[in-house]
Amino acid sequence: FKVEAGSGNVMPLHPSSLTACEDMVSLGDMNNAALLHNLRVRYARDDIYTRAGSILISVNPFKTLSIYGPERMAEAKNADAKTLQELAPHVDALAEAAFRGMLNEQKQQALLISGESGAGKTEAVKACLRCIVSRSSDAARGGASEAVARAKYVEDCIMQANPLLEA
Repeated sequence: FKVEAGSGNVMPLHPSSLTACEDMVSLGDMNNAALLHNLRVRYARDDIYTRAGSILISVNPFKTLSIYGPERMAEAKNADAKTLQELAPHVDALAEAAFRGMLNEQKQQALLISGESGAGKTEAVKACLRCIVSRSSDAARGGASEAVARAKYVEDCIMQANPLLEA
């Protein structure tokens, strides 16, 4: 049960609001308390990434986690389009989706990373860049000369952005 804010009314709470779910769109109750509870439970399990539809929410763990690396990148890279959407929320899956969008749609892609000071924005950007540079390098090694040139261009652009991030 939950108490409705300001009214004192007690209302039943949907059971899904008590468990930690990867996509908060599936919560039975869509209110501040349910959203924050979901993030708190996931954070306590070191699940710092949560989805809200197509939006990836990240909570800074303020510690080093072993959730990054070539295995996670490979999982996203090897997933088909449907499986990629079903993977656990992670910045590598987000970056992979943007990379595929760039290649398949031949259109520019944007990732908006926002948050307060200390929220982990720089680390999230670095993780995205690592994934995209890795994929770009893979494409440069095994493709036709036009694809190699395009992949090399993407990699060069991304690497030029790194000093700006560090500033």
